[in-house]
Amino acid sequence: MEFNVDCPVLAVPEKYTFQKIKAVLLSLNYQYNVKTEGLEMLLGIVKKQKAALKILKIEEEIVEVSVPKNDFETLLKGVPSETYCIKNIPSPMAINAFEQLIPVQLHALFVARESFLNRFIFGSDTSNISYGSRVPLLVLPE
Repeated sequence: MEFNVDCPVLAVPEKYTFQKIKAVLLSLNYQYNVKTEGLEMLLGIVKKQKAALKILKIEEEIVEVSVPKNDFETLLKGVPSETYCIKNIPSPMAINAFEQLIPVQLHALFVARESFLNRFIFGSDTSNISYGSRVPLLVLPE
């Protein structure tokens, strides 16, 4: 599965049965750059469905985390949310474990465009996440 678009994409797993959205997972890696437009769209879905937002921060390696470029906390006001942090585990594995432990009906993540050479040499976490997802995946461009 290749994501080379500059707009949100919703990928639904084959044979997925629709469930009312009660919880939405937003996974962020340590270098996340959350676009306000994408986050506002996601929060609109969360508010409309009266769902809870589960924020999963993934730190695959020891890195000094910088503050996001936009005022992330201000945008989250009025939205019931919980934040979780997983360290030293690859993103696809951390997300899979989280989805098994905490039920969510939608998974959203921000994806930066990767070069072909980078994907070819190192692989793509986005592809690994999308192929292993058990719930619909909302891919938002960074």
